[in-house]
Amino acid sequence: MKYFLLIVVLNFSFIVAQSSSVKRVDQLIEQLPTAQSVQKCRIARELGQLSNINAVPHLTNLLSDDSLMVRYSAIAALGEIGPQASLAIPKLIEFVQKESAPAYIENTGLKYIRKAAIKAIGQMEKKAATALPALLQLVPTERGTLITSPELNVLCKIGHICSSEVVSELIGLVRHNDAKKKLSSRENLALFLFSHATISYREKYRVPFVEKAKVHFHPLLIPKLLTCCQDKRLFVKKRALKILRSISNLSKTAAPIIEEFLTSEDQDLRQQAVYTLVEMGQEVVYPHLIALLEEKDNKSKRAGLEVLGNIHHKNAMLFLQSLVKKSDVKIRVQAIAALLTIDFSKNKHLIVTELLPLIINASDDVEGYIGDIFYDYKKFDNDTILAMIKEPNRKIRHYVLYIIREQQYEDYPRIISDQRTIPYLLAILDDCNYRTTWNILLIFYQMKEHAAPAIPYLKKMFYKNYHKEDYESESRKICEIFYRIGKKAQPMIAEILFSKDHKMRQYAIPADYITFTPEQCTWVVPMLLKAYKKEDTTSIIYILEALQGIDSPEKFAIIPNVISRLGDRTKYDDSETMGDVISRRIVNFGVVALPELRKILQSEKKDEKLLTLALDSVSRILRYEDDIFPKEMISTLFDVLGNDNVQVRLGAIEAISEALSHTKNSYLQKLIAIAKNDSSTKVRRAAIRAIGKDSQAGNAIKFLIKMLQNEKCKMTAVETLGGLDTKAQEALPSLKELLSKTKKTKHKKLIGKALIRIQNKLLLIKDDPDEWLSFLKKLQIQDRYDLKYRRIFDTLCSKGADLVPVLMAVLEQERLYENRRYYAAEILSKVDARLALPTLLEVLEEQYQKDYFLPKDIARGACGTSILRVFQEYYFGKGLQRAIVISLGNIGKDASLGLPMMEHMQNDKHEEVRRAVLQSIYKIKNER
Repeated sequence: MKYFLLIVVLNFSFIVAQSSSVKRVDQLIEQLPTAQSVQKCRIARELGQLSNINAVPHLTNLLSDDSLMVRYSAIAALGEIGPQASLAIPKLIEFVQKESAPAYIENTGLKYIRKAAIKAIGQMEKKAATALPALLQLVPTERGTLITSPELNVLCKIGHICSSEVVSELIGLVRHNDAKKKLSSRENLALFLFSHATISYREKYRVPFVEKAKVHFHPLLIPKLLTCCQDKRLFVKKRALKILRSISNLSKTAAPIIEEFLTSEDQDLRQQAVYTLVEMGQEVVYPHLIALLEEKDNKSKRAGLEVLGNIHHKNAMLFLQSLVKKSDVKIRVQAIAALLTIDFSKNKHLIVTELLPLIINASDDVEGYIGDIFYDYKKFDNDTILAMIKEPNRKIRHYVLYIIREQQYEDYPRIISDQRTIPYLLAILDDCNYRTTWNILLIFYQMKEHAAPAIPYLKKMFYKNYHKEDYESESRKICEIFYRIGKKAQPMIAEILFSKDHKMRQYAIPADYITFTPEQCTWVVPMLLKAYKKEDTTSIIYILEALQGIDSPEKFAIIPNVISRLGDRTKYDDSETMGDVISRRIVNFGVVALPELRKILQSEKKDEKLLTLALDSVSRILRYEDDIFPKEMISTLFDVLGNDNVQVRLGAIEAISEALSHTKNSYLQKLIAIAKNDSSTKVRRAAIRAIGKDSQAGNAIKFLIKMLQNEKCKMTAVETLGGLDTKAQEALPSLKELLSKTKKTKHKKLIGKALIRIQNKLLLIKDDPDEWLSFLKKLQIQDRYDLKYRRIFDTLCSKGADLVPVLMAVLEQERLYENRRYYAAEILSKVDARLALPTLLEVLEEQYQKDYFLPKDIARGACGTSILRVFQEYYFGKGLQRAIVISLGNIGKDASLGLPMMEHMQNDKHEEVRRAVLQSIYKIKNER
């Protein structure tokens, strides 16, 4: 009985919910005629989420709206409704076709519409089949564009649901396209698309959803293509055969039909049949291939040679072996290539006995075919390589060096550990050009400890050339090889590193991209520290860079040794001392340097220069490092403020200012006392700036207002008050009064900026979603701390829930611009984002398992561009994740679908993401 009652209650709840949904749809439809663009966007997105068929005609009418964002919202809504909205497909196709034109493609909003229309068509399921002709015409032909194109994605999606319709469309192109011209590149691409032939030249270009889609097509496509092969029209036969040839693992049941073309009068058809049957492994066709190879037509011969070199069926072994003795060099080379492909171990002797003699007098064309054989370098074993390297011919040397080098990049231990090659490599070094020399040095570099027998020769080579400008890169590479060889080369490294010749010493300092194993560190680090203590030239910075890359610096006492020279007054150049340079470089060691710096601050009383440099290093570390809890350091810094020297006190207060961003503890009263009483104006100003960073800075506003009367500190107080934003409302009258009395233009600008920030003056932006989108695009990384950015951001936030459809569009479409999505998510976290729930969940699903490269883990020696790119990706990526999670937490229990993903993110490396995840999980689970 109780189960019956439960079912009744559930059914009743469903009926009530359905009735409520229908009622809401009617209300929204009634509002449309009088709604402004902003309201239309919200109404459209909500109608889409309600998925009621009654909304379709009204949404279709919105596709003609003047507002770009209204059209976008309507398209997205129709996609959400799905197959019930299929009547809108013709209109959606118009959007895809029209806005594929170059004039439209550069416009961000129009690109949004195009992508949304393609996605919406894909959401129509079986009904989307009617859009196939248009989509096939619009598939981009460029391989790079194809792989990421929304058309490809949607075609494959449609193909899963209605494979027969896709196949019929393809066959239609084969049968009915203009017979007098070849298929255009676009149609040709569409025909080949589902065999994956156009994007499988390299395995890395394979696309998973294409691989899945073609499984559905082949069983339907192949029989129809074979039927086309029997068509009376010649152009249909040719096209069908061309497509069949592109399909891998074609069933042998197709062979009899294709064999009929071997006697065709049409040369092109006959050739295609031969190629297809050879690739299928049909022995009967091999004599026909020989006939093609012996033709005088170069084009036919080249095509035949290409097919010959790619034969991979074992039944062709005897046929290929007979070709190896043919007089035509190209045929012999391609036959060898095929035999090596079929069974390398059985046929590798052909490389030495047949192929190497051909290289010596090979023409450019033949060398191209030979190069293709060596391109497959993974197959070559040590014995074959050794036999090749013994050959004196330069061309053969070129190929063997290429094979060894490429195998080393792939880290094949069997090759880079083979010391038998070393004498021959050294012999080549005696008489070779720069490029060959460099390639051999790279080989020794990759051989690591196995290159030890080369040490005497490399030592001689280094001493001969190190002082010559043209040999700088070679000399440096030789020293890098010594480090890679390891302990056996230590005497040689020490000899160079402790040389009296400054230039020679530079070469022995390891470059910042070289890393060391723990075992290597046991002898490298002591040697570098010894060199560091002795170095009195600009080379000291290179030693510091080398030491910065050592893991576990505390194990080798690197930090104490480095800091021991902080007080060094030796001149580095005309303007700086060694201590100045070391102070700046200490920041690269990060948090681990703080304890040693603190010891200096606690113990040093007299050496004011040393104190100043130590404080500067502390400030830099606190500025750039995360996850620091500097309670003890702050206490020490306040003690240093008792020093009589102004520069020391200034350094201490600046370090305190940096430390305040890492703690919630307040030091407000101490800072106010310094700002009031210190004898130095510079220190008082620095203290005022530090007040603005204190966690209780809002309680210092009255003091800051008083400081506006202080002639020397008033402008610093103005900047600090401005930094407090709306918390400093109490200071507005005083700032306005100061502005009226101020005459200097520079000071007026500073006061004006502070007033804008405190008053939170918003920009005058029309209530137009298209204009809102254009303002969102203006938010760039370089502006995020700028007043202009703050005003745009705050103005957009003030639009509240009305802005949500525009933010949804940015999150849905800006896959390549993480910074735009970040700003959109940030604003969503500050407004009512319930309408955006489906989009937020979709983005969270995409992001929750995504790993962003940590900036502090970036490879040593990376260029500035790489560092900036990694920083931007990490900053915006993690910011996006945090903002999405906060938005879901603000929505509450309706966002419970996101809980499993958020729980997965609880151990994220980024502290702010972890904190946001924990807070949002709590909100969602505990909402009343």
